[in-house]
Amino acid sequence: MSFLCAYPLSPSYSALPRLNTLLLLLAVLYGPRDNWATKGALAALMTRTAALSLHSLALLGVLEKELRDHPHSSSVDLDILGTWAVLSVVAVAVPMMLGWAPSLRQSGARPLVRIWGVLVSVAAICAYVAMHRMKSLTADAINCADVRKLPMRRTGDPLEIGWDALFLQAPAKQVMRGWDIAALIVVSFSIWACFKPGRVGTAKPPPTWNGAAGNSQIQTQTFDNCIFSPGIMAFEAIFLTSSVLVFYGIVALHELWLWKADVPALEGLDGFEQWSSWVATGLVIIATIVNWLLGIKSESKPSQVVSFQTADLEVGDVDVASKEIVC
Repeated sequence: MSFLCAYPLSPSYSALPRLNTLLLLLAVLYGPRDNWATKGALAALMTRTAALSLHSLALLGVLEKELRDHPHSSSVDLDILGTWAVLSVVAVAVPMMLGWAPSLRQSGARPLVRIWGVLVSVAAICAYVAMHRMKSLTADAINCADVRKLPMRRTGDPLEIGWDALFLQAPAKQVMRGWDIAALIVVSFSIWACFKPGRVGTAKPPPTWNGAAGNSQIQTQTFDNCIFSPGIMAFEAIFLTSSVLVFYGIVALHELWLWKADVPALEGLDGFEQWSSWVATGLVIIATIVNWLLGIKSESKPSQVVSFQTADLEVGDVDVASKEIVC
């Protein structure tokens, strides 16, 4: 049976950090508008996944170099699987964020989210390519103690992992492959959603999308008629609906795959790196609950109306208008 000489998952891609990233993503998708906790979740999500995206690009570059220089004596980094499991979920959710997420409908952060969305989507595609390029490193007669160590994994030794055990057996393997292809298609639509002017799924261009007088205005109106045509709107509606289904499907299947395949990780659930990402998230959750409770308390407090009546003033007195102050 073919096997891989592979390094275990880094703590960043272990179970609890993945769950933390999913929680941040759900907070952005369904959080209320103009809420400081939602804005904090968006900032944390973008920062974390941007770093993972750069890691995904680096992993593909290292893998291609190893395949070119040492195709029969190199190890592989299982973080490739982690990047696909995390970034595919986030990239599939990009059209939902730009389409109907309440926190981003009128947000000034939309241009930055578009740039971030392109980065995450491209990195997710690279992770998918790297995951399938890993097959070229399988072998039947290699001692994992003698293989080359990867540049980003100087410490520790690779483990011998069976290919079939890592990627499940049929028919579960075919089901997973089908959902991965569906996710890849939606990720491609995410790039479209990031470049399209206005909000994806809308039937009219944004108010500011107007050209100057003359030929520029004619060209802009022609572009508007094309990009916001009924056919394009139907195309976006189909993919926007599909993104919701694919999002929840791959969240469940990827977690089931990583747990059932027993993908090795550097740290268990009791490791510090597994829980460190939850410290900031836990503080934000506690602060949000306290803020909510204080808001309920202030709303239940009855308002006190203090009236000041104008008195009959004599010549030389200061005229004070009648006012009401609500406390």
